[in-house]
Amino acid sequence: MGIRKCINTISNVVAYNFPVAEPMEASSAAGKELIDPKERDFLVRVFDTSVGSDNAGDYIIMHYCNLILDEVFGTDVKRQYVPTHVRPGAALFKKKAPISIFCGTNILYSNMQEHSMWKMPFGAGRTIDSVVGLGLGWEYYEDRKLSGYTKKIFDEVFSNDLVHSVRDKYTYEKLKAFGYNNVLFTACPTMWRLDEKHCGSIPTGKGKSVVTTITDYNKDPDSDRAMLDILKRNYEKVYVWIQGEKDRGYLESICDVSSLELIDSTYEEYTKVLESESNLDFVGTRLHAGIHALNLGHRTIIVAIDNRAKEMGKDTNLPIIAREDVSDKLEGMINSEVKTEILLPTENIKRWKDQFKGDERK
Repeated sequence: MGIRKCINTISNVVAYNFPVAEPMEASSAAGKELIDPKERDFLVRVFDTSVGSDNAGDYIIMHYCNLILDEVFGTDVKRQYVPTHVRPGAALFKKKAPISIFCGTNILYSNMQEHSMWKMPFGAGRTIDSVVGLGLGWEYYEDRKLSGYTKKIFDEVFSNDLVHSVRDKYTYEKLKAFGYNNVLFTACPTMWRLDEKHCGSIPTGKGKSVVTTITDYNKDPDSDRAMLDILKRNYEKVYVWIQGEKDRGYLESICDVSSLELIDSTYEEYTKVLESESNLDFVGTRLHAGIHALNLGHRTIIVAIDNRAKEMGKDTNLPIIAREDVSDKLEGMINSEVKTEILLPTENIKRWKDQFKGDERK
């Protein structure tokens, strides 16, 4: 094990087991019947993947998760947002929350003490329980058994009573294989509004302009350069959204950016372009940038570069093209009719939402 993995292992295990005082009970203890959310001190704790993140895609995820939380709990119920990418202070967990929602990210992994994107607070093993997943995913393809530490987190931190939402069938099957049956495949929360009526309103023919993305942490210069060249040939204007803070440096290393329109790396600037440009396609490598474009009515082709896009494309008919097919097939796809026909597991989505009504508890 390398030095970095050793440090991660030690810090994660110490954080989980660090001795802290037991949190004060909130209005209901974990595992008991839910109280009326209208009670004055009812609290929903939300694990927020955007706080401290250098990837604006996390803000897209949280935008759609918050819309779902508004629907499920209402806008008057108090929420406490805590970060997942940076380690929060233990003081945030002095009060036990009757419900905690972990919002859509691929934090699940067989060996979470070795590597985990979830930076737990010190004393997590004593202060956090009854966490419910909303659109969680497995970090990447692997075939290993759960470590003892990971099983401890799954058993003690995540709720055993409520049902978890996962965003692809790969994650669903992994959890089922490890013996966790309180799980539903729901697709990603960012997709829950892509019903038949909405998809029917999305253009099928090529737009005049296109917005694209590249991914600094998953580079393929030849494929990405080919994608950009194809977009320049086929569209009057090419926007590039700098979703991650290192995307611009990577972009400049593979092409001349003088002919490109760069969009600042914020959720707001990207949304502004999507809302102001009507005859605009999305073609790029960033999964949630593409899904956000679909939500705002834009014809979309997502270049699948990892297990998330591949699995979600397979499970929901999300419009994707494999990165290895870009050179040979992307241009033809751009100039063909692309129908958006998302297949949503609507019954599973409804069941996940309904469980928070007292009479629908599993």
